[in-house]
Amino acid sequence: METIPKPAATVLLINPQGQVYMTKRPATMKFLAGHYVFPGGAVDEKDSLLSNRLIAPTDQANIPLAYYVAAAREVYEEIGVFLGCDRTGEPLSFQREESLNDRKRLLKKEISFIELLKEKEAALDCRCFTYIGHKTTPAKSPIRFDTRFFITRLPKRQQPIPDPYEVAEARWIYPKDALHAYEKGEIKLIHPTIRSLEKAICWLDATS
Repeated sequence: METIPKPAATVLLINPQGQVYMTKRPATMKFLAGHYVFPGGAVDEKDSLLSNRLIAPTDQANIPLAYYVAAAREVYEEIGVFLGCDRTGEPLSFQREESLNDRKRLLKKEISFIELLKEKEAALDCRCFTYIGHKTTPAKSPIRFDTRFFITRLPKRQQPIPDPYEVAEARWIYPKDALHAYEKGEIKLIHPTIRSLEKAICWLDATS
């Protein structure tokens, strides 16, 4: 019986130097163990309940807002980068200890993402995302995702702090260098990741 793909979101985070943030999945992971990927994960049921905590996207991609919420939530949970703002629309960032504590509470299910946003009087700024593609895991795979890919820039005054449970290694790398490393057999990539790196190169050329 064919596995039904789960909705998911993936984010290419770009720093001021034009490098993309990539993480290596631990060898213990059931899905893509040892591969380099971008932060992301499955859409949660509660991701569709955040409409009053969103600044709507401007890319007119006609994608359900839950994908944008999942993208921002996963980036915060996985690497501690907050893609949000306060009530006035000003970007928000948190001290390292505050961020680590937030993520611990989220992982332990002590608080939901929407509750965390309310607690901080924050909103998710979906305007920062550019939608760059959609890919569904092949039917033969026992674990499948229906994934939307987004690209965004690293907010000022923030740096990733990867979660050691989900991330074995992490690095900033130029998209072209990542492709060269794959061609030389130095890192493992799957086709959607390769295609996303190629799109990142085009996006950087268009926005530089």
